[in-house]
Amino acid sequence: MSNRKFRVGIIGAGGIFRWAHAGGWKNLPDAKMVAGCDVNEKTAATAAREYNIPKVFTEYRDLVILDLDAVDICTPNRVHPLPSVAALL
Repeated sequence: MSNRKFRVGIIGAGGIFRWAHAGGWKNLPDAKMVAGCDVNEKTAATAAREYNIPKVFTEYRDLVILDLDAVDICTPNRVHPLPSVAALL
């Protein structure tokens, strides 16, 4: 069995991430949020600081190229398609 934690990248560090997703990831002992992204640099930096997320981006394309096990898309629904497809590739 591996000691490696499940590595998660977050795209969208605002409302839905804070209200519904962050606590879940934070409370999973075998998961770690390793990167976060938001088009608003201040929002991304604040979430990274609050949730101990080591890598911060303002461009989702920079996040999806990392070695991740999952990408949690927390953007408004209307902008889900492009980051979702990028994460799958």
